[in-house]
Amino acid sequence: MKKTIRENKTTNLIPMHTTIYAMRNTVNGKVYIGHTINLEKRMKNHLYKLRKGIHINKEIQRDYNEYGEDVFEFEVITEVDNLKQSERINLENKYIELYQTKIFGYNLLDRNEKGRKRLARVSFSIDEEIFNKLKNNFEDTREMNVWLREVVEDNIKKEGFSE
Repeated sequence: MKKTIRENKTTNLIPMHTTIYAMRNTVNGKVYIGHTINLEKRMKNHLYKLRKGIHINKEIQRDYNEYGEDVFEFEVITEVDNLKQSERINLENKYIELYQTKIFGYNLLDRNEKGRKRLARVSFSIDEEIFNKLKNNFEDTREMNVWLREVVEDNIKKEGFSE
């Protein structure tokens, strides 16, 4: 058994599956993407911190305080076995990009192999009535977020803003 643990430390493999998950606010459509090797423990940790008012992500905490716990849903996006740390982070980053959660969701940070770093972020609010009208024109929130991102990027180009 010790040999297996030592081999796992050397190869940086986790002898169980990695779960990429989404924590979704069903009222405003915002999503947080994360990864974990123990989904039940991670969900309990999110909820514990939200209930105590000490969640590290202030946007999620603010929405939790406003809308309550019942509007948040956890969803398994994918599960993969035996990934290295760098592969887990790369997979999480791919889903963060796919769901556009740094622009239209709760992901504030980009993960890299050495930890986390803060990225620039565009943030805006949409009136709930307008959000619901938009949502009805798209099959899912992700499709709507991609469209909204294109609109924002076009407007930024038109106004002459640059990064």
